[in-house]
Amino acid sequence: MNERIVKLKPRNQDKIFILNNILWNSFNIQWAENDTYQLSFTVYDDGSDLFKIITVESSIFLTVKNILLKHLQ
Repeated sequence: MNERIVKLKPRNQDKIFILNNILWNSFNIQWAENDTYQLSFTVYDDGSDLFKIITVESSIFLTVKNILLKHLQ
């Protein structure tokens, strides 16, 4: 799979970060009815401060689609 640039904008912050710690073999985009998309991927703790600020309600930017993070495991 071609690696894509995935950006994260933490909730209540203006700065946008590039996620460099994605396990690309876990990356999946799925279309659902009513034109919604489900995006899932695993981010590993690389010891960076970026990992610590990934939270629910963060925004994810991928290609031309903007996605609001509603669930975090």
